[in-house]
Amino acid sequence: MTGFWNSLPWELLDRIGIVLGIVAFFPIVWAVWLYWRRNVRLKKSINNAIARANTHQPIYIELTGKNAVIEAAENYLRKRERELSGEILPFIKLDKKGINFSDFNEVEKLKNELVGLKLEAMAKAPECIHLFYSGPVAVAIILGDIFSNCKNIYIYHKNGTAYELVSKI
Repeated sequence: MTGFWNSLPWELLDRIGIVLGIVAFFPIVWAVWLYWRRNVRLKKSINNAIARANTHQPIYIELTGKNAVIEAAENYLRKRERELSGEILPFIKLDKKGINFSDFNEVEKLKNELVGLKLEAMAKAPECIHLFYSGPVAVAIILGDIFSNCKNIYIYHKNGTAYELVSKI
């Protein structure tokens, strides 16, 4: 007769323990991998946020057909470059002339283009958007509606030969 410690139940428990250890290994490795992957994504997200923390996106909307206004806007930003700490992204421009505001389809098409312009600017996730506008007041109201839910919008108005800051939303 064999002793108590060499009996069949203890061998059975030993084998069950080995199987459970092997089975538990895979979920533990999976959990460690998910935790590591989440931390890598979080670190990348933080680095991207820091990289774009001081970016300025200028947007120029010209509806009068005068291209000299674009140069005035660029000159204004170049003069303020020291005040604007951070990177100034390339201008996003919308240059149209001859829009018939009595035609609803044409106004709706312009509105859709302005929404696309906003989406293009927001895709770069800038800290500030500098909006230079030259055109009718009716479109300015549409612009206000489109950009109303954005943060840090600076609106500029052309006063004679140069731009001036009108308001910050």
